[in-house]
Amino acid sequence: TSSTISSSRSVSFDKVEIREYSVTVGDNPCCSNGPPMTLGWTYYTGNEETHHLPLDQYEQYRDGHRRVTHEMKVPACIRYDILKEWDVPTSAILNAQRECAEIQKQRSRTLERVERSSCIRKIFACKKIKKMIMSKKEQQRQQRKRQ
Repeated sequence: TSSTISSSRSVSFDKVEIREYSVTVGDNPCCSNGPPMTLGWTYYTGNEETHHLPLDQYEQYRDGHRRVTHEMKVPACIRYDILKEWDVPTSAILNAQRECAEIQKQRSRTLERVERSSCIRKIFACKKIKKMIMSKKEQQRQQRKRQ
């Protein structure tokens, strides 16, 4: 005999830990301009940088507000200033910007090729259809001549 055991599983949280991570130059080519920025691997465990809050207190403080995309975007000049505050060398910032711009150019060229390729496929499809129609018309003419 088999018996079905029903168990209720749940997850709960009781506190929130907020950490401050290092910041470094990134490699994401989606920046419209300026240097890409990313979090580093290290975080700080000092009293000032790490905060432990009861979850209820955190939610009350947050008051249900979540940032939307445009609120999370950091302007290029501010990203540059933040990277300099974290002692990222100017040469690394400029190299990342150049790499980012190059990847954006490559993506743009790829999109142009895809669009061109799509147009070419459509042209050949149209020519094929035209050829089929012309062939059908020619067959009809030949049949009329025979009659």
